[in-house]
Amino acid sequence: MKSIITKLINGDTIEDISEEIQFTKEQLEEPASEITKRYKKQGLGQHVFDKSKDAPKKMTENSHEFDERGKHPRTFVKMPHYLRYYSYMVDYGVKDSAILMYQLIIDFYNASEGKSYPSQYVLALQSGKSIRNVVGTLKALKDVGLIEVRRTSIGSSNEYRPLTPLPPEELFTRYPQALKRLIKNHAMITEKRERDFKRREEKKKESKWE
Repeated sequence: MKSIITKLINGDTIEDISEEIQFTKEQLEEPASEITKRYKKQGLGQHVFDKSKDAPKKMTENSHEFDERGKHPRTFVKMPHYLRYYSYMVDYGVKDSAILMYQLIIDFYNASEGKSYPSQYVLALQSGKSIRNVVGTLKALKDVGLIEVRRTSIGSSNEYRPLTPLPPEELFTRYPQALKRLIKNHAMITEKRERDFKRREEKKKESKWE
């Protein structure tokens, strides 16, 4: 089954997967939390992801830890610190999928050539989105200045350059809808924090030393 999944991720042509992959009603209805628990009990739970530790170099003795693309489970994409604030850019078309798409562009970045050039098919397969969604998401990233795009003669294979996210002060200055969202969210969180603090103080007064 894993070989079929690898082919699906890579976008390889598959004649017929119905013989190798079949789903039962019980499988489809099992909650994700139960699946996770089950694998954890079998000693197959995921390890803590420590970003301070780099992925090891591929050697003969640890080659089994790498997949066919040469990726190790600890391989990670560096995320610019200020990218988190772009979650406030929903009104400008930047949804959660756009943040992931930006990370994929970074992951495919070829430093020697100064660009990324994954096809829209690859981006769709690796993000779990449709081609139409990918096209819209790339446009949103370009619109807010997170990527530059150079169109090639092949429609689905453009070239991209990831750009550094703006510091929050500059971001919210430039984009008023984002600032509006920040203000609204800040007000909601502040109100909740003050309410919780007041409750804690009241409970503290009511409680007795024992």
